[in-house]
Amino acid sequence: MRNPSQRSGRNVNLQAVTPQLVRIGKSGLSPGVVDEIARQLKRHKLVKVKFLRSFIEGKSATDQANDLLALLRAANRLPDGMTLSIAQVRGFTALLAVKVSEAHQGQKAHQSP
Repeated sequence: MRNPSQRSGRNVNLQAVTPQLVRIGKSGLSPGVVDEIARQLKRHKLVKVKFLRSFIEGKSATDQANDLLALLRAANRLPDGMTLSIAQVRGFTALLAVKVSEAHQGQKAHQSP
């Protein structure tokens, strides 16, 4: 049986990686929370974001995750060559993933001694 990442054409094995956890509470998407998520994405490439029910207030977790993606992109917190996407949404939890472009990976390999 194929897992959800294989069915959607993604080559990320979501079950093989333990994502970092960030909780978003009553204060919402403050600049500090956005900065912390960006830092975790740079380090770990996969971040689980849990939304408090009182924060959701009439929006779905998918809508909130899309808003968060827009904020991260607008803040330009990720280095060039990285693409940010929503890997999965379940209930009040979204899984954000960073994919490094092949060209960017090739540059890193050439810089290594």
